[in-house]
Amino acid sequence: MKIGFGSYKLTPPLGIELTGYGYYLERKALSVRDDLYARAVSIEDGDNKLLIASLDVLGINKDIVSDVVLEMEKYGYSRSNMIFVSVHTHTGPSLIYHEGCGEVDDRYVSAFSEKLINACKNAVSDASTVTSMKSTVHPLSEPVAYNRTLENGPVDPYVRGLWIEREEKQPIAIVSYACHGVSLSRATSISADFSAEIHTALSKLGACSIYLNGVCGDIDPLPPKDGDTNEDNLIFIAKTIVSAYLKNLTPCEASVYSGRLKETLTLLPLTKEDVKKTAARAAGKYASEAEPAAQVARIWEKEMLSKDEIPTKEDITVGYGAIGDMGIVALPFEAFTKTGLLIREALNTEKVMVLGCAEQLLGYLPVKEDIEQEAYAALESAFLYKRVPPAAGEAERLGMAIGEKLKEIL
Repeated sequence: MKIGFGSYKLTPPLGIELTGYGYYLERKALSVRDDLYARAVSIEDGDNKLLIASLDVLGINKDIVSDVVLEMEKYGYSRSNMIFVSVHTHTGPSLIYHEGCGEVDDRYVSAFSEKLINACKNAVSDASTVTSMKSTVHPLSEPVAYNRTLENGPVDPYVRGLWIEREEKQPIAIVSYACHGVSLSRATSISADFSAEIHTALSKLGACSIYLNGVCGDIDPLPPKDGDTNEDNLIFIAKTIVSAYLKNLTPCEASVYSGRLKETLTLLPLTKEDVKKTAARAAGKYASEAEPAAQVARIWEKEMLSKDEIPTKEDITVGYGAIGDMGIVALPFEAFTKTGLLIREALNTEKVMVLGCAEQLLGYLPVKEDIEQEAYAALESAFLYKRVPPAAGEAERLGMAIGEKLKEIL
């Protein structure tokens, strides 16, 4: 087996608008806290291959994915061998327009595919023979995150990862935890958030590293402790994650495989009259139609009414794979914790990284309880993505369905 690591800088120019935290904020980047990167790991074991890339942005778009897939096929990687995820930082630029949440800089986006391709090529050219592989699933020593959508809702306490030694080159550390990249709040400095400090800590141990964010749609960092700043909290989160990652690293057989699953997502059934009522009810929560959130609801209404037919189903694909005894599932949503729990429950193991924000980000995949209370993820978030919300129960059904399909494959 051979494994390689590659990276390429993604830091945008100052003045670019940062994405997240609300509507029409015009939050421009005034400084750089840490550079943004595309990081990639390529693994080959005979005919079995996996190329996984993690990007220090909120999410990417399907055109970028298509560009990279087309290029990397020249290096022997098929579509079923490739997984692309984002760390979902809210202190980086947007690559696809979310209404009101950061203008897209076309020049930055047009150059993005080549940068990601360079990271992937660098990984392939860096390939070296694997000499040992270790995996870990270990709980945090103390909480760093909470469920922001449901009181006492589930929080995945585990850090998952792999440590891979190779001939004559630096080891590769793969780390996964589930938390929104929002610990810096509405900062005007470009940053990959707490994942940047994870890389800094692991580089001091002599490792190349890649961070894979889990399903974090309902998970935010805990606020800073008394007397601490957001910066203090960011470093604390990273140190706590790295500490858990380094514990209980256990040897496993070196192996790799990958593939893709097809699923159909059921959407909330909406007539055009339903759209009008939904938008009116959402906009009516605010004192004026001029309020930003009300504007976004009305823009969504216009978008939905312009369609010849409002969709009720959507075909999606889900990347999956395994490195050693660690499974990987990559969902194209800001999925909730419960979906990940259901996948692992079906597979009867905690050794599965269930990742969110894969490929083109399709918005939130909220659980039934969140939809029933018409919370942000259930409805308002669909406005900014200009999409039809998923039907109630789809997060749960999808988790069980993916878990059962992977159980058959395994």
